[in-house]
Order: sequence, then structure tokens, then C-alpha cells
Amino acid sequence: MGDGNEAMIEYSIDVNARELTRVLKRLHKMGKGEQKVFLQYVAGKLTKSLGSTSEEISSNGTWPGLVSAPGKWVKMLAAVPFEAAITDLQVHDGKLWARTNGTLCTVNENGGVAPVTGAGRKTRRAGS
Repeated sequence: MGDGNEAMIEYSIDVNARELTRVLKRLHKMGKGEQKVFLQYVAGKLTKSLGSTSEEISSNGTWPGLVSAPGKWVKMLAAVPFEAAITDLQVHDGKLWARTNGTLCTVNENGGVAPVTGAGRKTRRAGS
């Protein structure tokens, strides 16, 4: 039993680190100036949306529906490649976490659809 200082993980999802890094770099490039990134998990796929661009990557775990976070989080993570083969994204204590990089986030546990900005929505599956 711990000392009570451990953070309780509310949601955690495993993703391929190389795929995640590639997606984050592409989203950062395509969505410059966007204020929010949206993450939604459905049927083994995590969709990340920034502006009019969306990317899907295979994932496994539990996720709270639609999570939104500042767009600068994508830039920060894209700049530092993941070292491990698999990494986990977590939502707990009001923050979205990748490794030790956390940012405040908003959770819509009822799901919903990420808002689309720009001329149209472009969706790609990672690796395609």
C-alpha cells in the first residue's frame, strides 16, 4: 500500500510511440496557429484533431470520450521524440499526460465530435 501521494490514473491508453510522434509532427505542421487539440478514442483507434486535420492511430486502453488540450502541447511533444516503443497517454488530475509532459485539459465524457475549423476536415490513418 502506498503513502497516499500516488496520482490516481483515471484513464490510460497505450499507443505506438513512433506512430504517435509522426502524427504529432504532421498535426503540428498542418495545424499551426490552432488553439486546441482534440483526442477521441473509438473502437481501438485514437483520433487526434487539430484545426481541419485529423489523424487516427491504433491504441488500446480506456479513454473518457472527447479530450481537448492546448495546441501547444502537440508542438512540445512533436519536438521531443518518444524513446520507448510504446507510450501511454493518461488523463488524470485535470491534465492530459504523455510521459512527464502534462497540460490542463477538458474532458467531455459523453463523447461528441471534435469541432472542425478551416475549409474542410482531412482525416488520415497513420502510416497511409
